[in-house]
Amino acid sequence: MRIDTAHDRRRRLASDVRRLRVAATSDPERTDELADALVELTAARLLAWDLAEAAADAPEAVLLSARILASRGPSGPYASVPDAVRYASATVHLAAVQAGLGQPDAAGRTLAGLDAWQAQLGRLPLAGHLPDAVAAWALVARARAALDTDPSAANAHADAAEVALHAAASPPAYLAVAVHLLTADCRWAAGWPESSLAHHRLALDAHTAALAGLGEHPRPACSSASL
Repeated sequence: MRIDTAHDRRRRLASDVRRLRVAATSDPERTDELADALVELTAARLLAWDLAEAAADAPEAVLLSARILASRGPSGPYASVPDAVRYASATVHLAAVQAGLGQPDAAGRTLAGLDAWQAQLGRLPLAGHLPDAVAAWALVARARAALDTDPSAANAHADAAEVALHAAASPPAYLAVAVHLLTADCRWAAGWPESSLAHHRLALDAHTAALAGLGEHPRPACSSASL
């Protein structure tokens, strides 16, 4: 998706969230719509590296998704797949935001909570229903959470993120940037500077390719969102 198109989509999603917040106060049946819109908005902001804005709504997305999930019975193999996917996606997004803002310990705690919840699901086919970007962000957040204490584990997660990135048909440009920068940091921590520099170049190439779609006279908001 072009940067300017993505920018317009984020503005539309933010407007939808504001409208649904009002609607859900008088009509609780709109709560699912609000939760979905919050998850979608946080995902879009992550893909624009707009971490400050993502951080504003990510906790609400997790809390609302958890409330919806709990209101429909105990977690387990018979839980609603859409509700479980929504909650898992919101939690992964929060961990990715925390990791991106330099809070690896908080990201690790968020992921530990998610893992404990997933252990209760049994045979529920959650992994097969998660969007590709959510799976990649989970690996990015796990690697960032482990980087300072366990570089080997961080590199393993980074490798898995690279595999997931290359398996995607057309991964978003700034997800590619995030994965390559993550791998560069993991390689550097492991004492592999040449590999680290190679992944820095891959990140720069992905960033340059994203900017190429803006044209000669991009709107200021799109230009700032791409930096």
